[in-house]
Amino acid sequence: MKINQEELLRTTYSRFRRHHDGLREDLLARLPDASEGGNAIRRGRFTPASMRWAAGLAASASLALVVGFLLPRSATPAYAFEDLPFRLAECRSILVEGWHSPSDGVRMPQRLYVEKPNVYWFTTSATRDGRVGFGTVASDGKRWIKVDDGERTVMTGKEIPLAAELMAQQLLQMSLSGQQLGLNQDGYKKTGVEQLRGLPVDVYQLRGRDTRRVVWVDRAIGMPIQIAVYMNDKGVERRFLSLEIRPNVARPAAFPSFESPEGYATTRLDRTPDALLSIGSGSAGGESLDIRLALRIDDIAFLVCWRRFSRKEGATLEPDLEGPVGRPDTLRITSLDGKRPYKAYRLKNDPWEDGLHARWSLVVPEDAQTGVGEVCASLETAGNRMSVEFSPLRFKDERLAQIIEEVQRLTLPKAAAQDGILTLHQLQKLARAVRHER
Repeated sequence: MKINQEELLRTTYSRFRRHHDGLREDLLARLPDASEGGNAIRRGRFTPASMRWAAGLAASASLALVVGFLLPRSATPAYAFEDLPFRLAECRSILVEGWHSPSDGVRMPQRLYVEKPNVYWFTTSATRDGRVGFGTVASDGKRWIKVDDGERTVMTGKEIPLAAELMAQQLLQMSLSGQQLGLNQDGYKKTGVEQLRGLPVDVYQLRGRDTRRVVWVDRAIGMPIQIAVYMNDKGVERRFLSLEIRPNVARPAAFPSFESPEGYATTRLDRTPDALLSIGSGSAGGESLDIRLALRIDDIAFLVCWRRFSRKEGATLEPDLEGPVGRPDTLRITSLDGKRPYKAYRLKNDPWEDGLHARWSLVVPEDAQTGVGEVCASLETAGNRMSVEFSPLRFKDERLAQIIEEVQRLTLPKAAAQDGILTLHQLQKLARAVRHER
């Protein structure tokens, strides 16, 4: 019997990764307090797994850019394919350039550059009245700019550093790893080994009903360096998307200057706190669902900020707003395939802008053995349905604790007491308690 060693290793490894944080915490809790040279070992303190995030945004760069991989190279590949989004999110910077083709014979350039903690630049494209218009969006953590070359307009102003940081992580963890690699990395199969840019690469493919996605992975550093998507149109396959990925590169020389091009109408608009929180929204049957932010907690739960409301005859209605902390919330969340349900638990509701409330919920997989993956939040009313697909953002513990508190302050009135702010430690305890009960 022939055994697929790669599949065996992947399956075995995924079991350890899924429970890594809980196992590590249990191990640390068993260690006695000790001191050596005056440095005590703190019991129960641990760091969760690394980072990873909705927007159909694409990518940016300079052709004259000199690229140098800064990751250590080895002769033997030692990586799991499904961990590629984690490694992409951990890059110091990343540059993507290529094209997509919405119709045969038409290629739209795509460029994306992201640099930690809060620098990004990407191209945009839109079709208006049969004409294709291009533009760019960029931020350096202090200023932001949006240029529409088709309309010859510019919006620009002061940036909120946290807003830029969250957007940069959305681009890395959701747009790049999710949109380009595909949200379901489990379906990829290794199909061969090739030479690309003078490097030995592993080739992986993911087949859909009418699509084929191919990823070339540098064997030495375990990073994707090229992606292509093919579509089958009436039996004829054509390339729909082609991207080259270059991790850990210097900021492109062509990075925007944040000055308006000559002859463009300019609007000055400083970022507001509302710009920090936005994943996706939509309406169904007169009701609206707005997913503002999702932050992963130890890969066993996630914190989500959301709004649900309707406006009728000048009145704003927010169903199911009241109730004690810990009661089930009405937010419906499942895995992308709909097979693994999640349960949302009410934490609090904070008054926000437009007379609405920011709802904060802790979301936990109903299966206690399941980790947090890419999810779909949906709303069904009056026979209509809408959904928002997203992946909760990953941050290292120290930064995650800061972000959790900072974003909550944005949804509280300025005069409100700060004792209502939930901490990472509290959320971790709640998540473990809920999963233990199951």
